[in-house]
Amino acid sequence: MNLILRGVLKTAMPWCGILVLSSAMAQTPAQPEAAAGGQPSNSMSTTRGTQADPGQIPDAQVPATPPKATPAAPAKPVNGENRIPVGSPGSLEARLAACTMCHGATGVQGADAFYPRISGKPAQYLYQQLLRFREGRREYLPMQRLLVTLSDEYLYEIAVWFSKQTPEYATVPAPRVSPLILQQGEQLVRHGAAERDIPACVACHGDNLKGMQPGIPGLTGLTNEYITAQMGAWQYGIRHSVDPDCMGDIARKMTSAEVQAVSAWLANQDPHLPGTINEADKTPVTCGIQTVSGVQQ
Repeated sequence: MNLILRGVLKTAMPWCGILVLSSAMAQTPAQPEAAAGGQPSNSMSTTRGTQADPGQIPDAQVPATPPKATPAAPAKPVNGENRIPVGSPGSLEARLAACTMCHGATGVQGADAFYPRISGKPAQYLYQQLLRFREGRREYLPMQRLLVTLSDEYLYEIAVWFSKQTPEYATVPAPRVSPLILQQGEQLVRHGAAERDIPACVACHGDNLKGMQPGIPGLTGLTNEYITAQMGAWQYGIRHSVDPDCMGDIARKMTSAEVQAVSAWLANQDPHLPGTINEADKTPVTCGIQTVSGVQQ
């Protein structure tokens, strides 16, 4: 329970850096603006509606000679990559420094156990999460402040970029739990609990746990803390997906002990095992994130 609450209530962030990077993302070169209904269009804008650019300072003077961009100093390498990759000014890589500051270079995984690997996840899944953060349906204030001025098209561009990254998996420390807890976790992951309408995790996330196109993420390579925190967020109503919110319904049927058992077993699995994201298939429950991504259920 303490682990769940720690993850749910965790809000510590480098606030000054977040606010500066948020302004930087909002002032990037023009991006296509979203059309009605949340679908990307071809019009150009980085902001939504008529909101003022939070990075503009009244009466500020434009320097006669623009300052030269100073490349970021190499950070401690993670899997052979810098923590914040250096990109040319205006490039998407440079603009995503606000993302990689917490999630690691190319989204490999953050130094903090609560910042997950986002590279290689299905693009539609990442896109829907960005929308949920921006609209406040997935509650985490730093993420919302980073995204609040960004258009649907810009968020989709971010999602596609991270979905194409394939860095090596970061080392995930295995939780120290008893074999009995791991056995209970595996039982739920592979078989569920039919008597309580809890489907097996593999029924949606795939036998290889690599996820399912277009909107269901893989579960390997995630920390015990992160998985536990997300399940707790669904249980406490802090995280919401597209209706019908199948994960929210499932999580609320599980006990805290079951959540911790499933999280521990998943965190113990080797993410290097072969396999790719599974093609779309029928799921045992209707999941809104699949429907909104174009899958007939």
